[in-house]
Amino acid sequence: MDFSFTIGQIQGPPGGMKPSRVTSVPKPIGIDPVVLLNERENRLASRVAHRIHELSNLPTLMADDIRRKAEIELRALRLLNFQRHLRAEIVATTRRDATLETAINIKVISCAECLTPFSKC
Repeated sequence: MDFSFTIGQIQGPPGGMKPSRVTSVPKPIGIDPVVLLNERENRLASRVAHRIHELSNLPTLMADDIRRKAEIELRALRLLNFQRHLRAEIVATTRRDATLETAINIKVISCAECLTPFSKC
């Protein structure tokens, strides 16, 4: 047997490029941020629903200050969805109005230094 190799044969292909390997294992799927946000929202919604259920079923014979605090918390939790919806609607309307305003007149965009329209700078 002849075990004589030249340096080029030991180092691999010329140019230092490695041969590509073909594998049958698929690339792992990354974490989807949309799925994470949905799971977080679902957990929060279930916790809020559970707390509303707890506060709704409190005994009627309790101290006035504790009953008042529970009533305030219950009303605040019931308002969460309404607040979230209202906030999203305000943001959407503001974006739409700003987009329409800048599409009609590009000079309406404010200058960062003086907070006035560019036409006045």
